[in-house]
Amino acid sequence: MPIKGKTIAHIVVVIFVVAVLSFLFQSKDMPIEKSEKRSKKFEVHDSYVCGYKDGEICWKIKADYIWSGRSNFLFRAERITTGKLYGSKGRLILDNLKASSIKANSRSKTLSAYGNISGYFVQTKNGKDINEKTTKKYSHVSAAELKYYRFSNKMYLKKGVVLKRKDSIIKPKHDLEIDCELNHAYIRDGFRLDSEEIEASANYMTIYIDDDYAEVSGNIKIKRKVEPCKGVAGYDARELSLRSEPTYLSCNIIKHNKKDTNDIVEAFGNIEVIQGTKKIKAQMGYYNKKDKFFKLWDGVEFWTESLGWIVDKTKKEGFNNQRITDAIDRPAKITCETIKFDAKEKKLILTGDVFFKQDDYSIKCRRVEFNDKESTIRLIGKVRIINIKEGQTLKCDLLDINIENESFEADKGTEVFFEIEKTPK
Repeated sequence: MPIKGKTIAHIVVVIFVVAVLSFLFQSKDMPIEKSEKRSKKFEVHDSYVCGYKDGEICWKIKADYIWSGRSNFLFRAERITTGKLYGSKGRLILDNLKASSIKANSRSKTLSAYGNISGYFVQTKNGKDINEKTTKKYSHVSAAELKYYRFSNKMYLKKGVVLKRKDSIIKPKHDLEIDCELNHAYIRDGFRLDSEEIEASANYMTIYIDDDYAEVSGNIKIKRKVEPCKGVAGYDARELSLRSEPTYLSCNIIKHNKKDTNDIVEAFGNIEVIQGTKKIKAQMGYYNKKDKFFKLWDGVEFWTESLGWIVDKTKKEGFNNQRITDAIDRPAKITCETIKFDAKEKKLILTGDVFFKQDDYSIKCRRVEFNDKESTIRLIGKVRIINIKEGQTLKCDLLDINIENESFEADKGTEVFFEIEKTPK
């Protein structure tokens, strides 16, 4: 039977559709690597790829697999085993870079890294000598993504960023920005810090990597952890009690300088230090860890629920004068211009219009020196001690108090005033 033209056309269409579908199904089973390889112009294994700008190196990456596609400027690398990223003038910024994959553009001088990123920021000697042999590791960094822009000299680490330096761990809430020209790191959206000694949080941090210097600002909260000093020689019961309480610090700005093995910290604006029932406020602060020296100044205010922390518990229980025992157990407020504490010498010094207020007692003078080793207190300069309840006033220029002996000695010019009640007739 003859086949009509429409039927032939229909058969041709069916055969074409079947052929196309069978090709598509075969394509689905085809390995992706084979299709990708058709578009790859260049492939190397276990090798390096470098980027340059005007003759200056930008990056040097070693990977298990490096390849490029149709573009002459785009390169990809997988399983990066080590790498280096540079700033201007060949300054090494990030060393020992590792990542799962990298995309690099040799025309725009950009590099993006993804997956299990880690590396070390490095310090250059005095920020000037950029010879790689003189650099040293500053801190380890890890993240999920890295973006590097050579033209703008910027680098960004994103997602799960963690900075580790010695015993400190810093976790930015979002990105970590690096200025590859200055070798500075910036945290702009908040962070948390944890170390053996402290826990801290704030809004902003700038790290001057070459200088071992950092500035922190915005809602600063620091907690000094309890010291594990039980059984440590040299601590009496009073010191053990003080160190067994955490200390809290808040302020507007902190500057931290690392010098050799020493830490120097400066604090500015609305400083508040709280430990248990003790609280101090000031506008300026300074701490030298190596010297164990602490200083607060500019409008110092100090509150305490008792003065029991000044003397050892055993000494307090041995006082014969009940008035001294009662005074130690009462709240007090002290104001002055400057307060200094030398932990090595165990000396506390208050200067500048010192005023002490406790219930009906008040003390005014120019300077107070508390020597913890000798259990003595010295009041200097226009000393005025007023007992309002008993109507007594003592005036002198120098007053020495011995806490252990429960005695005091004033200078020759001492004056004592008493209010005498008139007996009714």
